[in-house]
Amino acid sequence: MHRFVWDLHYALPKGVRASFWGPTGPLAVPGEYIVKLTANGKSSTQPLTIKLDPRVKAPQDALTRQLNLASRLAARLGDVSMAVQQVGEIRKQLEARKKDALSNAGLLAALQDLEKKMEAAVEADSDADFGLFGLALPGKEHEPLPRVAAALTGLLLVVDSSDMGTAADAATASVRWEEAAQETMARWAAFQKDDLPGVNVLLEKAKLRPLTVEESPLPR
Repeated sequence: MHRFVWDLHYALPKGVRASFWGPTGPLAVPGEYIVKLTANGKSSTQPLTIKLDPRVKAPQDALTRQLNLASRLAARLGDVSMAVQQVGEIRKQLEARKKDALSNAGLLAALQDLEKKMEAAVEADSDADFGLFGLALPGKEHEPLPRVAAALTGLLLVVDSSDMGTAADAATASVRWEEAAQETMARWAAFQKDDLPGVNVLLEKAKLRPLTVEESPLPR
């Protein structure tokens, strides 16, 4: 007899790195599914039944709500994590362009001003701390990207690890941090739309490569 253990978690969104201590994707709820296997250009399907662990007493609707919340948190974490990576890449590009623009005082000043605007938009000078077990709520008018990412990571761990459905405090914290993520992502999008193009025009006039943001996530 052969025994196979299947991972019943949905995949993490792009931009979220899997790790031993990090979150997994949302856990599939009990129910009827279809498994599809494709190999050498041919596909076959097989029905699959996921049964509830008999030790878990949460009702099906509570598990479904838990899955929905975990899926929203995971999607938002994917957006924020991608934005954090983009900010890091823009910083590297800015440092390189400032070196190239040392002989062009006007362009150098524009690059330095853009750098200040970016830091103001994402507030990256954060310790990115999050009270995992205290379920801390957003404490600032503008939460920095790293702290939002840390909060969403912690909440996804809390929500997905519960076998009693989503607790009220976790649900409340999730709503507040989703709102904080939306606000922070909107500021990052505004920076790309309003501040980046003008400096790129100056860079192109100076025959220097423009600053590029790859795979920009859109606010949900």
